Amino acid sequence: MIHLRPIGWLEGLSRSSLQEIETKGIIKEFHAKESIFLSGEKLKHYYFVIKGSVAIYKQNGEGKKWIASLLTDGDFFPHVGFNQTDPNYPGNAEALSDSVLFVISKQQMNTLFNQYPTIHEHLTLFLTAKNQELITRFSNSVLETASHQLVSLLKRLASQSGEKVDDDWILIEHGMTVQNMAEYIGVTQETVSRILHQLYRDNKAKKVGQKKICVNYRLL
Repeated sequence: MIHLRPIGWLEGLSRSSLQEIETKGIIKEFHAKESIFLSGEKLKHYYFVIKGSVAIYKQNGEGKKWIASLLTDGDFFPHVGFNQTDPNYPGNAEALSDSVLFVISKQQMNTLFNQYPTIHEHLTLFLTAKNQELITRFSNSVLETASHQLVSLLKRLASQSGEKVDDDWILIEHGMTVQNMAEYIGVTQETVSRILHQLYRDNKAKKVGQKKICVNYRLL
């Protein structure tokens, strides 16, 4: 059985608190490109990423996609609906890689909050920090170059879900294609490819397989 680890919003909680949370939900696996929920559907469940990567995105009638959030190990989503009677999902959610998620119903989440106010407070603090990250990201999308935004994304993935291979290099199994990265930053695929190749030439990153990349965190 897969147990919840004290990462992300669970970091700092006691083992007894983690066990109590475990009793309220189930572990579910999603394959790469599998839909988790669709924008506008009634919000019935909340999700916690145990392992993998998930994209929350918006898409217009012409098929143009914009990734609003990229979620990896330790992330909780969606961030809405706690105080609403009949909320909807704010965007589409899709697994970018094979992912393992902890799924808890809205009803069970409310029960958990009522029984254990400290868990509610813990999550509130975590989501406040995450919302600040989103504000920073949106300001960077206006004020910073595409190169800076891509490097920031790689550094976040490395620190949040990367695996250290040696003193300088960190392996990221992000599950993102060049197109996904472009949709996240809001630029063309050609721009992302150009930046990545420059990072490869500068020995700041190296491609090690499909949807995998090694980064030199110190040089980034």
